[in-house]
Amino acid sequence: STLKQLVSNSPFGMAVFSVPDITLFDANHSWLNRLDEPFNKKEESIGKSIGEIITGWKGSVYESIWNTVISSKKSCYLPGYRYSGLKKGISYWNISLTPIFKDRKLVYFVETTYDVTETIINRDKVKTQREQLFKQYQQFETIVENMSDALFIIYPDYKTIPLNQAAHLIKHLFYNFKYNEDHYENIKYYNSNETEINYSDLPIFKIPKGEQFKAQLITVKSPDGIHHFSFSGRPVYDENSNITFSIVCIRDVTTQVINDNYILQVEKEKKNYLERMIELKDDFLTLVSHEFKTPLTVIGTAIQAIEIFCG
Repeated sequence: STLKQLVSNSPFGMAVFSVPDITLFDANHSWLNRLDEPFNKKEESIGKSIGEIITGWKGSVYESIWNTVISSKKSCYLPGYRYSGLKKGISYWNISLTPIFKDRKLVYFVETTYDVTETIINRDKVKTQREQLFKQYQQFETIVENMSDALFIIYPDYKTIPLNQAAHLIKHLFYNFKYNEDHYENIKYYNSNETEINYSDLPIFKIPKGEQFKAQLITVKSPDGIHHFSFSGRPVYDENSNITFSIVCIRDVTTQVINDNYILQVEKEKKNYLERMIELKDDFLTLVSHEFKTPLTVIGTAIQAIEIFCG
């Protein structure tokens, strides 16, 4: 009677089985709700063996576990046990099997169950999402690391984090982007108009203040040569419209600028050459017209005299 009262009052699924035949002696509704119809009703289950009332029992891992605990006469706890034999589909259970002895003889096994299907499914979803995020992060990291453009994250306090190898290679040309420190005069910065600008006026220090740049050309003249960089970047805001950090992309366009300057120089030389040719042509026509003018004037005068005297 005490055992029946315990089963009836338990907030968990609880069933009592006699051994060794594993026949259902008593069970509460929480435990019976786990079963397929019609065995989820007491009148259809009490007095029947576990193999009759649980779908897919024969040959299952669950049968093997029961046989083990009966032979060992020891309790067993199965957290998150996956049961796929039921017609309801896959479910997960925390299952506890506890032996009951009378006069040192094993007479019952009490099975306590708790449905953790939703918890396990949500856990698996979170695990899958984490795995997907980690995979995406690895892909992003690979893409960023293999980019030729230098990528930086800059925080409002001007703390700068290089994101790839290209960023580490050029940061020395900008004094590692340390904003409020003294700098030597051996590196000069120029805008697209070839006007020198101050270190603090570089785009990378204006972006954290809210400005945006797209392909802003900056020329850097240092002891190791002249470099041309294209700055692009924008701040990232939180839900309160505060700047959390800024993303800056710096592209080395030195080769492109050199090639463009070469093309401009070639075009300029072509233009100068054409202008010289036009000038030579004009000089030639002026000279020829002048040289022909004198003899033609003499010939014309002679013809007029002949017409007058011989006419």
